[in-house]
Amino acid sequence: MKKIIPIVFLLTPLSSHADWHLAYKTDVQGNIIHGNLCTLLTYVKNGYDVKVVVDGENLQTNTSWHLSITPTAVAYKDNYVYARAASLTSEYYNKDGVIDFIPTNNINDLYRAESIVDNLGRLITITYSLNGDRLTHNKTVAQVATKWFVDTASPILANSTCQ
Repeated sequence: MKKIIPIVFLLTPLSSHADWHLAYKTDVQGNIIHGNLCTLLTYVKNGYDVKVVVDGENLQTNTSWHLSITPTAVAYKDNYVYARAASLTSEYYNKDGVIDFIPTNNINDLYRAESIVDNLGRLITITYSLNGDRLTHNKTVAQVATKWFVDTASPILANSTCQ
């Protein structure tokens, strides 16, 4: 009697396509507009991929800005979800549309920035000035509107604690 060994991986696609869905949304005051925190926490706890879109305003210059974050890390504690944005260094888009370092002869213009956004719309950014022999930093906290997207093409949602 011959044994049949199923080869399932041949029947599944080698590359899957993302299926991003809006799971949670807040306005600039941190009020929930779409979804609920329990569902977002369940997705995060089950390892789903997350992206966050952040919209903010600068009242001093009367301008608005938009940022899309593919987090380098996502964490949760109690009733909070945190997404860490990729670190930034002093860079800009050059005339060819390519990111480049700021052309400067002044080392005080060079910096590195770290940002974290939470489910209440708090965007915390710490900027470190890379100015030669000393390291200085500046911390800013901004209240922003957020949209939390989840790739539902990931594994099946399990272990839901939502009631």
